[in-house]
Formats: sequence, C-alpha cells, structure tokens
Amino acid sequence: MARKIGLIGGILAIIFWFNIANPQDWERVELINNLILKKEAEINKKLNLRIILEGCNVAASSNTAVDEMEILITDWLIRPFVATINCRNLSDLAALEQKVKDDLKSRWNFLNNYIAAFKSDLREILDAAYSLLNRNYKSDIQSAIEKYFTKEKEFINAIARNHAFLMFLKALRAILDEALGKTPETFNDEDINKLVEIYKKSINIDNLKNKLQQDPVLKRCAEELSKQAHNLGFELTSVDMTVDHLMNQVYKTLLSYWSQNIDYKLLLKILNNVTASFSSQITQSLIKKENQNAILRTRHNLRNFLENPSLDQCKNVIQNFKDQREILAKNAEKVGEILSITLKPATITVEAIEVPIAVLPPKLFGGEHKGAESLAEITPERIFNEIRDFLFKLAPTLFILLLVVGAIFYLISPINLQNIQTGSEYIKWAIIGYFLLLVVTGIISAVRVIFGGP
Repeated sequence: MARKIGLIGGILAIIFWFNIANPQDWERVELINNLILKKEAEINKKLNLRIILEGCNVAASSNTAVDEMEILITDWLIRPFVATINCRNLSDLAALEQKVKDDLKSRWNFLNNYIAAFKSDLREILDAAYSLLNRNYKSDIQSAIEKYFTKEKEFINAIARNHAFLMFLKALRAILDEALGKTPETFNDEDINKLVEIYKKSINIDNLKNKLQQDPVLKRCAEELSKQAHNLGFELTSVDMTVDHLMNQVYKTLLSYWSQNIDYKLLLKILNNVTASFSSQITQSLIKKENQNAILRTRHNLRNFLENPSLDQCKNVIQNFKDQREILAKNAEKVGEILSITLKPATITVEAIEVPIAVLPPKLFGGEHKGAESLAEITPERIFNEIRDFLFKLAPTLFILLLVVGAIFYLISPINLQNIQTGSEYIKWAIIGYFLLLVVTGIISAVRVIFGGP
C-alpha cells in the first residue's frame, strides 16, 4: 500500500514539477487547442451559412415549401431568440452571419430533419412506434447521418489541426522577419500573438540579429528561408477550397432535391457514397498523421535555427518548407478529386419491352427460380445439368430419410426378425443407391473431361 501511495505521489510530483518548470509548454498546448477549436467553429459556421443561403435559394426560386424550409433553418441553424428568417429577403448577410450557429450538431439536426421531410407519414409513424418499443432503435436516416457526421467531424478536426500547426510556423516566421529587419507581421488572432511572445522568451533575437549581420551568407540563406515561409501559403485558401467542395458536392446536391417529389432513400444513397469517400480516401490523404508530423518537424527545425542559427540548419529548414508546400498542394488536389463526385438527379423511364416466356419449369431447389428463356437454350448439356443438380439436392435427403426409417424398424421391433430384416434392407439400399449415384456421376464427369460433350 505504501509503495502505491509513494508511486502515485511521485507521478503527481513529476507532473507538478513539469508544470512549474515548463509553464510555456503548457501554455502552448492550451493555445493550440484554442486555435483548433476556433478554426472548427469557423469552418462549421461557414458551412452552416452557405447551407442557409442555398436552402433559401432553392426554396424561394422554385416557390416550393418556402415556409417549411424557413422553419427548418430557423429551428436548427439560427441561434435561438431571433426573428424567423425570411428566405425571400436576405439582403443583410452580415447581420445574418452573426445569427448562424457555429457547431456541427446544428447541421446534423438540420440534415436529419431535411431528409425526413421526404419520408412518408406512414414511415414516420412506424419509426415513432419502433422508437417507443426499443430505445436503441435508429431509423435508416439517423444511422446514415450518424455515419456521415462521424467522418465529417474527423475531417474538420484534421483541417483545424493542420491550420493550428501552420499558425505555429507563422509565429516563428514573424520572429525571423523581425531579426532580418523586416516589418513584423501582425495577427488579428490574440492567441497567435501570444505564441509569438512565448517563442521570443526562448529565442535570443539580439543574438540572432548579430549572427545574421556578421555572416552575409547566413543572412542570404535566412532571407531565402523567409521567402519560402511566406510562399508556403499559410492563408486559408486550401481550407476555403475544401469547404467549398464539401458544400457543393454534399449539401448543395442534397438541397437541390427540395422542390422534387422523390423518395428519401435517394438522398441516403448520396450520403452513403460521400461517407464511403471520406472513409476510403480522405482519411488516407489530407488527414494522414504523417502530414501533421511533417508540419511539426518543420516547426521544430525552424525553432532550432532561430535559437542556434547555422547555415546547415537554414538549408535544412528551406528544404522542409519546399517539401511542405508540395504536400499541401497534393493534399488540396487530392481532396478536390475525392469530393468531386458527379451526382445527377435520378430519372425514371417507362417503356414497353418484349419478355420471352420460359418454356422449362423453374429449377427445383435452385437459387434463381427461373427456367430457360428460349428453345435455343434447351441443350442436352442444360438438361443434364438440371437433372444432375436436382438429384444431388434430393439424394442426401432421401439417404438420411432411409437411414432413419431403417433405424426405426430396428428400435421398435428388437425381437421381430422380419422387421429387423426390413430395416436392414432400407439401410443397405440407401447406402448402395447413394454410392451408385456418386459412381455414375464420377464416370460421366470423367468421360466428359476426356472425350468432351455434355
């Protein structure tokens, strides 16, 4: 017991010491978490706003169930205690944006109720009845949406994490620019400014400036490094493009069906296709942990250069930045390819066709219960195969039945020799008949292989 208490106390002491000895590390962890959360909220709000605009556009332009769309938007995508949205008049977009929710759950609820609007009243009643009987019951809409949003949540989190890691690089880039005598970059995000101040405490900027001034070759390398860092494109263009793809290929496609009287299962099929794309492709490209680790390595190498500037370190970081640019470009291209799913509205075509009548009876004990469609298909080989398949499916049943009948004769009349003889006959001929069937089939198959024919 004393050992356990001592072990726990030691672990707590180490954690406490680490917290006291490295307060900046803990602060950096907190800042990066804040950056991730803020980026996720920004992406979610952007998607939700675009869904509102597209939903209103579809409803108002087709003049179909506009009121119902407004209710869906107001109930799920607009913050509570605000006026109902008017899809026919969306002039003040800035004011509207302030009212839009910035979470994924609101979009989840909106899509769930949107697809449910295509469901018949009878299906809704049955779902409600099943839910009362079984608390764990989930409708097909709920199941499909849950699978999709599990993937979308991972996807948005990965984008936000990549963005937060890139903000780390931006903070270090600002320190490098200051050492080179350039105007330091200012950030609107207070968390990034805090990151810059934290790094300045561990980096001796005066020492960095002196070394750059004393070594012209190192300074030229540092200027190239600054250029590469700016060319990396930390701006939000790749994120915006990804959000655009999500909007256009998922939500815009689903919303386009609002004015059509279709079965909700078509919308579920689209959603399942996108979910499969998330699972099989996006998680293997953009969300790869190796990509995030590459960003972290670049940040680590850049920080090492700023703390201990050398020509080798500088060249190494420049190569890191070039590699990172290539990774980001490939990821953006890959996401564009994956999410560019061509989905066309379904069409139903009704036309008269000629269907030949089967001239053979349905195949007995078969999986596809259908006969031959034309006389040309009634060949000797077809007849042989039908008879063979029928016998092979029937023979085991008869074999077991005869064995059971023979055994019954033995059991019910253990003294009556005549019944025992009858039971023996049943068993004997059952074995002989099944053996002969196997032998004959084997001979026919052998002849067929050697000489050909049916």
